Amino acid sequence: MMKPTALALGCALALTAAPATAQTKLDVAIFYSETDAFAGAFRKWAEDVAAATDGRVELTPHYGSSLVSITGGFAAARDGIVPITTSAAGVVSGQIPAMAFLEIMGGIPGDREQSKEVGLALDDEMEAMFAAEDVDYIWMQPAFGGLVACREDHLKTPDDWAGKKVRTAGRWQSEQLLALGAVPTTIDPAEQYIALRQGTVDCVLSNNTLALALRLHEVGLKITQLRQPVNVLFYLADPRSMARLSDEDRAAIKRAGLDAQIFATDYLLDRQQEASDTMAAEGADIHVLTDSELAAFKEAVRPVLDKITEAAGEAGAPLRAALESSW
Repeated sequence: MMKPTALALGCALALTAAPATAQTKLDVAIFYSETDAFAGAFRKWAEDVAAATDGRVELTPHYGSSLVSITGGFAAARDGIVPITTSAAGVVSGQIPAMAFLEIMGGIPGDREQSKEVGLALDDEMEAMFAAEDVDYIWMQPAFGGLVACREDHLKTPDDWAGKKVRTAGRWQSEQLLALGAVPTTIDPAEQYIALRQGTVDCVLSNNTLALALRLHEVGLKITQLRQPVNVLFYLADPRSMARLSDEDRAAIKRAGLDAQIFATDYLLDRQQEASDTMAAEGADIHVLTDSELAAFKEAVRPVLDKITEAAGEAGAPLRAALESSW
């Protein structure tokens, strides 16, 4: 029979060798797929949270809108349906008008370092605006690599947009298209390929990684790189779920989120370029807006910024102040 001291020592060694067990598993409702470029920063966030909390907190992803769609993410966090969800500026701008500044093409700077600085500078304001809606804001992830994929033409100048039926997402992107003379059209993301192939639309707004994943370049060969982000992704939490965690673990989730936000800027910009290169290698005809073409685009859609300012009111002033230097 094993001696008590030996038994105790064996148990102690077994406990020491055993991996830490998560005390709290937080489900995360994610609209994008596990293979999407967005997933890279999420994985970093989840790994850093586990490390920072010594395994006490585990973020469990549910990809592909398997729990909640992107349109339902904001309400799911607010109503406590799931602990953490993804949403986007184009979705929540109806509830929080100031978010329209982040929805539009070029709302967030396209420059790598400037985008990082602006994202961190906005953090307190974002937390306050979402808190007023009973939602915890954690971090953001800009959708870099904005492009417009068309069946027949590049859209190099504002005049090139005139009369084009363009698939878009969100009220204020639609306003930008109207300012360019285009015809905004709402189509489910999964239907974009068929819509382009059949000519239901002339063009679609997208970004490189999504366009590549959906094979949009096969039916929208004329791709114009807009050199601007299009929309911003948010990670939002149910305050009641967060309140069940210790102050230390809540702080660790937030710190890891901001680290993931910085990581996401570099990671996504690199993945966007890789996706663009792949589409070009597969036959896409890609034009990158020149500095003068980009300036003309921004000038054409500038009136929309004043409309957003009026709609957002005083609450939108801090966002505009942080962002407008890149407009």
